[in-house]
Order: sequence, then C-alpha cells, then structure tokens
Amino acid sequence: MPDFISTMLREKFTIIDRNNFSHSNSTVALSNRIVLNLQFSGAQPVEHLVIRGHNMHSVVRMAARIYNEFHHRGASGYMFQHYDWDLLCDNALSDYECITNPKRWITIYYKGHALFSRGQYHPFLDMMELCDKDHNQDYELAIPKAQNLLKRTGKNLEVKYDTNVALTLTFDKRQGRCGIILRGIDKASTFNFSARCREHSDRDLNISQCMGSAAAFLEGVQLAYTLGSMAAKPENTRNIQFIRDGKKRLMLLSIEIEKLERDFQIRYRPEKPIFLALLAHAESAASSISH
Repeated sequence: MPDFISTMLREKFTIIDRNNFSHSNSTVALSNRIVLNLQFSGAQPVEHLVIRGHNMHSVVRMAARIYNEFHHRGASGYMFQHYDWDLLCDNALSDYECITNPKRWITIYYKGHALFSRGQYHPFLDMMELCDKDHNQDYELAIPKAQNLLKRTGKNLEVKYDTNVALTLTFDKRQGRCGIILRGIDKASTFNFSARCREHSDRDLNISQCMGSAAAFLEGVQLAYTLGSMAAKPENTRNIQFIRDGKKRLMLLSIEIEKLERDFQIRYRPEKPIFLALLAHAESAASSISH
C-alpha cells in the first residue's frame, strides 16, 4: 500500500440565481484543491488537511512544505494550530510569484475550517469545506449540501460544478509516480515522471522534494507559454522586464528539477518538457497568429 496518495483538482463552481434573469445572474468561484492525508506512524490516526489556492503550482508547493514539516515534527490537530503558517507560505511562494501575481491566494483547511489564509477568494469555497468535513472520502456529496444551505438564504440558487484532475501523486518510501496534466497552447497533454531510490542506497525517497518538482513542472510550462505569447507582442519596458525575470525563474525551476534527477532515478513519459523550447514554440505560434 503506498504511503502517500493524493489528487489535485482544478475546480469551477458557478452559482446561478434562478429568480434573476439579468446578465449578472451568476457568480463563479475558481480554485485548485488538494487533500493531504497525513499519518506520522501507523499507530496514529490519519489527519486531513485541504489546501486551496489560485495557482496550481503554489498549491502543490504549499502541500510539499506542509508534508515536510509534518514528517519532521509530527503533528496532531492541536499541533497544526501552532505551525508557523506564514513562514510556510512565504517559503512556498517565490519572489517572482509575489511580484507578478497580485491575485494570488492560498488557504489551509482543517476539519472544515480555515487554519490559515492569505489573499482574497470566493467565500463559497469556505462553505464547501464546511459541508465536506464529514465526507472526506466522497467530496461531491458536499455540493448538494452546500446548495441546500444557499437556498436557506431565501434565494433560488443552483450550483454547477466543473472539475478536472490536474495532478496525481502516488508514493511510498522507495518509489513513486507523479502524473501531471499540462496545459498547452491549443490542448492539454498528460505527462508523468517516476522516481526511485538509487540501487544500494539506504536513503528513502524524498516525497516533498518530488512534490516540489511536480510544482516546478506545472509552473514552468505555464510560465513558458505565457512568456512566449508575450514575446510575440510589441515590445515595451514592462514586457521586456517581465520576460527577463521570467526566464530567470525558468532557470531556477530547471535547477530544482535537475537536483531531483541527481538525487534519485527519474524516468519521464513522454519526454521531459524543456521550458525554453516551449517558450520558443509559444512565441512562434503567437507570431504566426498575429501575422
């Protein structure tokens, strides 16, 4: 049985007011959500933390920081209250993210309530977590429960739910696999890597490091396409600086992935995405469309 299994979902909740037929009769709540099932030893109960956030890579990176903290310190529900959540969040967010993404937010939930939150997000997400606290094994049961709570406001509200798997993680102490859905210029593609401890090594697999590299792939691919599209547009001072800083960020992400490759045996299927090559491809595609 794997030591760690988790899935990250990209979610869209559309809340529709059926009594209001104007063009503004709906609101949308967007989120990326991952559940951390944490168990320090077989004798202790499993603790469940939920991380939600604006960006996929930030959510995974925050999950990696929490997983590492948990397995270095051990924890219980009481201990979670005393984590330095601000420091964990600071370590999960890069300087580049803080400068370029003013809409960033992240929230950590425990038993349906927010332990930590930074940034602004739709309050319906809090309601979903509160409704889900008794349904950790069947998350979609929380949706009709949340809809019923909304109806108690006296409004005829309907919730439509759209979701896609963005990431799957399956690891034990010696090996594991990460499956990632990468968003390209015109379509999404599936990419995965497997990690295994080197032969004759007594070092266990660093699961939080693997999660960090998964976050690096998610961020790097998205950033490469963003920079490539921007490079095809007329130059201005802001774009030039954004692209220059973005390329530096891509280099740091590549270094993070290369460290994982040095530490463990890594196999890719299909081939490993090369960020600068993706940037060039995105720039070429954007240039051909503009002309």
